[in-house]
Amino acid sequence: KLAGDEVAELYLKYPDSKTAPIRALAGFTRVHVAPGATQHVSFTLTPRSLSQVLTDGERFILPGNYNVFVGGSQPTSDSQGVSASFTIEGQQLLPR
Repeated sequence: KLAGDEVAELYLKYPDSKTAPIRALAGFTRVHVAPGATQHVSFTLTPRSLSQVLTDGERFILPGNYNVFVGGSQPTSDSQGVSASFTIEGQQLLPR
């Protein structure tokens, strides 16, 4: 086996709303992986990356269930990666 680079991509699925995309690329990083090794990556989700712009132009973090997926490409039924979910209670208006 050979060493190589992989781009780890983090996708975020927002709670359902009229303005929410199906999923959004919320982070990515390139890592070098030695033959037979694994590599840990970490991402920080900022308030801006968790927010949505609503129809009135205001940017809010909305309450609800969020899903994250980290892998080498967008999540599909046969994608290899890891996923998790978390819940945000309450909403927060962000400054423009």
